[in-house]
Amino acid sequence: MDLRDGPPRSPYATLGGVQFLPRTIDKMRAEIAGLQGAYTASTGYSKQVYKLFGTDASSFASIVRDNPTDDGVLAALCAIRTPTDAEVARFNGSLITKIVNFVVSRTETRPTTAP
Repeated sequence: MDLRDGPPRSPYATLGGVQFLPRTIDKMRAEIAGLQGAYTASTGYSKQVYKLFGTDASSFASIVRDNPTDDGVLAALCAIRTPTDAEVARFNGSLITKIVNFVVSRTETRPTTAP
């Protein structure tokens, strides 16, 4: 995957019900290939994906390297730790809140002071 020319999948895309996991896979595949552009799979919300599955960026990279399909990556992650439905729901809810807060902070207008 080459992220120098376009973005990874949407943060809302799901795999196994987990939002952001497909995006993290895309970013890691690009990072492994040296084609990540401005994206990184080792920081930001991707770290929360690793935590959900009880892993870290280095182990996730090995999993992605060893599994050419999304389903293979998911199976390998679930072999480490399978999050409960409640954990996935909290994780997804947290992601939506963070995205909304980010968008609002970037688009809200701030009052200006009159001269």
